[in-house]
Amino acid sequence: ELEEAEARRRQDREVFETGLADAEKRRTYELEEVEARRRQDREVFEASLADAETRRTDELEEAEARRRQDREVFETGLADAEKRRTYELEEVEARRRQDREVFEASLADAETRRTDELEEAEA
Repeated sequence: ELEEAEARRRQDREVFETGLADAEKRRTYELEEVEARRRQDREVFEASLADAETRRTDELEEAEARRRQDREVFETGLADAEKRRTYELEEVEARRRQDREVFEASLADAETRRTDELEEAEA
């Protein structure tokens, strides 16, 4: 009976040790899988982050280019508008001078006529 009990005890111990070794192998494998998934998740996240940063950098560069282009268009438009207004001002000034010359010539003619009329009346 002692030998049988001892044999069962050894057999139980072997089964237990085998079961424990198998369980430790499974847990080690599971830990390795979890660690591999964690590394993969990190790589995917870092790649996604890099892509997002690249897209944002591209968007910023495009926005800056559009801002510069808008500024150039605005400055060109402003310069053109200033040229048109300067031209319009020069035209108005020229018409003002012309109006003055016409008025002064008409006034001189009228004064000449009145002087002639006065001289005729005196004569």
